[in-house]
Amino acid sequence: MDVVFEKKSAMTFIGCHTWIPYGQDQLSNPEFRDEEYHRAIQRLMEDAASSASGKQAMTDNSIGKYAISLQSKQGFFCWVAGLYQGGEVPEGFGLYFFPECTWAVFSEMGPLLQTIHALYDEVTEKWISTEGAKLHADSRTIVEMYFGKDPKSEDCRSEIWVPIHPEH
Repeated sequence: MDVVFEKKSAMTFIGCHTWIPYGQDQLSNPEFRDEEYHRAIQRLMEDAASSASGKQAMTDNSIGKYAISLQSKQGFFCWVAGLYQGGEVPEGFGLYFFPECTWAVFSEMGPLLQTIHALYDEVTEKWISTEGAKLHADSRTIVEMYFGKDPKSEDCRSEIWVPIHPEH
């Protein structure tokens, strides 16, 4: 697993989000976790597209190109997002701001669902607890980015971004 460190300007995302609580051993089961995650994503996308302003925001801001995971001890907020280009923030949508910082960026090629989950597990279970800890990685915040028109293609590229915070 290769990592590249990139300094990125401040970013504002627009999207919709849902809370996914951690259950009794449920999310430690990868099959359950993946199924629950994808059900949540599907619901968010359907809800977002249910109004004309929601459809317009999705198109104008490429909502769905990013996923943001904001974790706590009780569960996590799962955002389906795009980079905010300005304009109306429809009902049910929100904005999320990241200040300028350095990000650890991991990327893989291959079918989206298989690739992103394997990469996510490798980053969260191996890198964050070792190299990430030395670099003060924010293990509570993960951004996923998807490239390519066909998510089932071997040419689909996925990235995971983890913010790095300097020592205080």
